[in-house]
Amino acid sequence: TLRQALRDYRFWFMAVGLFFCSGLLTGMVTNLVPLLQERGNSASDAAMIAAVFGVAVIIGRIAVGFLLDRFWAPLVGASLMFPAALAAVALALLDPGMTACIIIVFIAGLAGGAEVDLMAFLTARYFGLREFGRIFAGVYIAFALGPGVLVVVFGRLRDLSGSYQSGLLASAAGIALFGALLLCLGPYPSSTTPAARTK
Repeated sequence: TLRQALRDYRFWFMAVGLFFCSGLLTGMVTNLVPLLQERGNSASDAAMIAAVFGVAVIIGRIAVGFLLDRFWAPLVGASLMFPAALAAVALALLDPGMTACIIIVFIAGLAGGAEVDLMAFLTARYFGLREFGRIFAGVYIAFALGPGVLVVVFGRLRDLSGSYQSGLLASAAGIALFGALLLCLGPYPSSTTPAARTK
């Protein structure tokens, strides 16, 4: 039930991780064009690089959907989140050329595409289907609140520091936190596995 889920640490690990990951990843993406222009890219090049993110989101959705049926979902998620966090660090601390920027944005996009798939799949596997809609809605609230709060924080960090570096490092931390929390979810409960439900 929803009440049982709210007493389960895994619900809060998912909610907190999604709040920071979705919020700070969105902050990075919505500021991507001015960020790239600040690094010396033309407006057209910056827009083209930003478009790569959308393509990567679609690929990430398809790939993650395929992988979730075959591997432990938290490991699938973490394997995308940690590289995305490193990509944000690279964008913050290095001066990548256009090709490197495309690769960095593509890696971040794969993580962005994974979030919603992971959220739905993990909710079903850890909390079952009895009150899936209510529990998923609770997790989704955290996912939706993240951008509403943290995109503003990302922009404020830019105003205070005069560069996007601090926001990018914060994004890296938020994405990595979600990856780490995923790995702390533990094995699926036996009561929610397909084999258990068919017995």
